[in-house]
Amino acid sequence: MQQKDVSQTHSDILQGQRKIVYALDDNGEYKRVPSSGWEAEELVTQDANDWFDQQAAEALSEYQRGQCSILKFHMFKRRMDAETLSQATGIWLWRVRRHLRAGGFEQLKSSLQQRYAEALGASVEQLLTIDGQ
Repeated sequence: MQQKDVSQTHSDILQGQRKIVYALDDNGEYKRVPSSGWEAEELVTQDANDWFDQQAAEALSEYQRGQCSILKFHMFKRRMDAETLSQATGIWLWRVRRHLRAGGFEQLKSSLQQRYAEALGASVEQLLTIDGQ
């Protein structure tokens, strides 16, 4: 991509900020070029955010019916899925999935709850409540 082709569409996702992308200058060398975003990037990011919001709402409903643990709600609320949470905590995926089941998180040792809390950027107390959104 040439420097002149770098999109300057004002994306709401970047909230007025700019990011650096690399593009070729007239000499064929890569240069850092500020960009205010792409329309396609904004659409894809918004779709992903909508998906996570929908998953969080469904998880909250399931939690309130006693069908999953509160961890599932907080995981989606913080834009993660089970695979990402497994990688962030260093906990095997099969164990993460078990902890997402009803009562699975609440009954864990505090040290394991703390690992989830650190990965999700919250305190254990916040993760044990809906208010800790």
